[in-house]
Amino acid sequence: MKRALVAVLFVCMALTGMSVPLGASEISGATLLVKFRSGVSEAARDDAARDVDGRRVRRLGFIGVDVLRVEGDGGEALSQLRDDPRVVYAERNIRQRALASFPNDPSFGQQWNMNQGNDADIDAPEAWAAAYGTDTNGNTLFPTTPTGPKIGIIDTGIDADHPDLVGKLAGCASALTGVGLITSGCEDDNGHGTHVAGIASALTNNGKGVAGTAPDARITMCKALNSAGVGFVADINACMNWLAGQGVSAISMSLGGGKTSSQQDTVNKIWNNGAGTLMVAAAGNDGNSAVNYPAGYAEVVSVASTTNTDAQSSFSNENADVEVAAPGSSILSTYLAGTYATASGTSMATPHAAGVAAMITAENGVAGQALRDALGAAVDDLGPAGRDIYFGYGRVNLAKAVRGGGGG
Repeated sequence: MKRALVAVLFVCMALTGMSVPLGASEISGATLLVKFRSGVSEAARDDAARDVDGRRVRRLGFIGVDVLRVEGDGGEALSQLRDDPRVVYAERNIRQRALASFPNDPSFGQQWNMNQGNDADIDAPEAWAAAYGTDTNGNTLFPTTPTGPKIGIIDTGIDADHPDLVGKLAGCASALTGVGLITSGCEDDNGHGTHVAGIASALTNNGKGVAGTAPDARITMCKALNSAGVGFVADINACMNWLAGQGVSAISMSLGGGKTSSQQDTVNKIWNNGAGTLMVAAAGNDGNSAVNYPAGYAEVVSVASTTNTDAQSSFSNENADVEVAAPGSSILSTYLAGTYATASGTSMATPHAAGVAAMITAENGVAGQALRDALGAAVDDLGPAGRDIYFGYGRVNLAKAVRGGGGG
C-alpha cells in the first residue's frame, strides 16, 4: 500500500510575546489509525492487531477506523498492516497544530480588519446595520444576548469568562487523549483558541475591548490542541464529528498538518457531498505553494490571509486550493485572563470566514453547498480576475453577506 503520510506542515500561531516554530515534523509511533475492509470480523481485527504486537484501543465509529497502540516507532507495524489484505489503509496518528455607526468597544478603532479608510476591511459596520437595523438616530441595534447561529471551533479551547466572550459558549468538549475520545471541558491553556473565538464572535457594542465578525453568533468549542497548540489527528477528527452533531453553521479550524486518509474520511462524512456542514480551515503560513490539511481537502474551504492594504500576507500559502481570503495580519482579539493580543496568521483569517458564514446562515438560512456558494460570492475580488491561487475568489466582505448591506 502506498505510504499515506507526508511531512507535517504546521499552521500559524504568532501571538504577541509568543513564538512557535513552524515546519517541524511531529508524529506519534505509539498509535496507528487502521481501516479494515467491510466484513472483517471483530476477532479478525484483533488478530491483525496482535500480529503487529499491538492492540485495538478505540474505534472511531463515525468513519469505521480503529486506533491501534503498538510498540516502538510503529514503522514495522505500518508496513505489515499495509500488506495485510484485510486492511484498506493504515497510517500514523499524526499531530496537527494551531496555525484577529461604530460599536462602542474601546479598541474597535484598532481593528482595521473590521473597518478602515482604505476599505481593505470586511465592511463590518455596514453589515451590522443592515442585519440588526438602526434606531431613529442611525445607531445600530446590536444584539445584547447572543441567540444566532453556532460557530464550531476546533482549537486550544476558550476563556469563557473573558468579558468579551461571556455568554457566548453554546457547547464545550475536549479530545486530548490521542485516541479520539470526546470528554467534557474546553478551558484554554494556550490563548490561540480564545483569540480565534474573539475574531469570530466577540461581544460587540458592550463597551469592552473588541468587536466580533458575527456579533449574534454563539461559539461551540472542541478542544483538540494542548497547551503547546498541538493535537493528534484522531482527536481533531473526533472533534469535527462531534461539532457536526451540534448543529453548527460552520466548523472553523485554525490548524493544520499532513494529509491522512482518516481525516479525508472524516471530512467526506461531514460534508456529505454538499448536504452536510461547511468546514473552513487555515491555508498555512509557509509563504509558499505548500498544501496544508485539512484546508487542502476538496470538501474544506481553504482560507488565505490579507494585510491592511488588501495585499497577500507574506506568510500566506498560495495554491489552487485557496478558496477565499480574509484579514490575517496583525489582528487584535481576545486573549487569556480577560486580556487582548495581536496575532498574525491564516489562523486569524479563518474565523473571519466562519463569522461571515454564520451571518449568511442567520440572514438566509442556508447550509452545505448553498452556504459555501454564498460565502464564495460574499467577497471583494483581489489579484487576477476571478479565482486565483493567492486570494481564491477574493477577500470576504461581511456586508455582501447580508441583505442590503452593500459593501465596497
